Amino acid sequence: MILAIPEDVRLVSYWTPLQDKGCSYESMKINLSVGRRLLYSVDVPPSANIHEVYGLLEEGASAGVWKFQEGLANLPSSNA
Repeated sequence: MILAIPEDVRLVSYWTPLQDKGCSYESMKINLSVGRRLLYSVDVPPSANIHEVYGLLEEGASAGVWKFQEGLANLPSSNA
């Protein structure tokens, strides 16, 4: 889940690398005590490298573009 300010012009440039990895989202605008925000539910496909995706999410958070938290992660088993 990503929480972002709708007017932040950096949002598209930080989302694009996630989209390039095959990520998609559903979104809605919500009103919070700090103002109106965009809430993204991000879907990460099984073909994406979860570590690279997580790194991109952290980059957006470090830059102050969004806040994020993990929901459900179905990671591949390491028992091959």
